[in-house]
Amino acid sequence: MEKKWMKKSEGKFSLIVDNTAIGNMEISSKTTISKAICTLGEQKFTIQKTGFWKNNREVLDNSGQIIAKIYNEKWFASSSILDYKNKKYKIVSRNNPLVELVILEQEIELLAYGLKTEKKEIKVQISMNKKTTDLLFDFILWYLFAPIIAENADDNVVFQMLLSV
Repeated sequence: MEKKWMKKSEGKFSLIVDNTAIGNMEISSKTTISKAICTLGEQKFTIQKTGFWKNNREVLDNSGQIIAKIYNEKWFASSSILDYKNKKYKIVSRNNPLVELVILEQEIELLAYGLKTEKKEIKVQISMNKKTTDLLFDFILWYLFAPIIAENADDNVVFQMLLSV
C-alpha cells in the first residue's frame, strides 16, 4: 500500500492511497485552536488543540463527540499518549536522522511520518506496519507533521515534497 499527501492549496491536503484520493484535510492555523477539518470517505471529523496551553489535541466526530485524545506523557517529554478506541498508543518524536513522528503500540511501530533526503531534496517518508489499517492515524500524524514541514521549507519546497513522495 502506497500512501502520500498532496497539497491542493494553502492548508488543504488530500490523502492518496494507491493513487486514489480517499480523504481530505483542511488545516486552519489562523486561530490558537489550530483546527483541522477532515473527511475520510463518508466520515467527517475535526482535530483541534485543547487545554489552557493548547498543548493537547482532541479528535471529534461529526456530532462533536470525542473519539480520540492526544496529550503529553510528561510536560517535558518528546512523546505523547493517544487514547483511541479504549487503547493507549504512544506518539514519539525522534531523529532518524531527520525528524520523524511515530505511533507505537506497546513498542511496536504502527506508522511513521518522517523527513528524508533524496538527491539533495527533502521529502516526506511514510512507513507503516502491515497490520496498521486505521487511516485516522494518518490524519493525526499529518496534522502533527504538517507544521514541521512548513517550518523547514518554503511553500514551493513543501509542494514539491508532497508531490514527490
